[in-house]
Amino acid sequence: MKLWKRDTENWTVREVEGEPWPGYDSEGHKCYENTHFANEADAWESLEGEARAWLSLATSGLIQARADVAKREKECADAAIAVATVIKTMPDN
Repeated sequence: MKLWKRDTENWTVREVEGEPWPGYDSEGHKCYENTHFANEADAWESLEGEARAWLSLATSGLIQARADVAKREKECADAAIAVATVIKTMPDN
């Protein structure tokens, strides 16, 4: 049976032969409901959704990483001020 397979390694859709779940396709991969489709349009729609989800996750991770860096920069600045304060107020021995 003709199926349409979404490929998230090469970010494309291609036609394969196979049987729906729990079958295998002509490339030897298991035919999952979210990777193999009866029509090409559904496969492309699913692939686009997967790519958009990955972009969203990566963007969220980047935003969090930038916030973490800003927090660490402030922490380093506060620590440097603490060191300077201690050195300035420390009595000479």
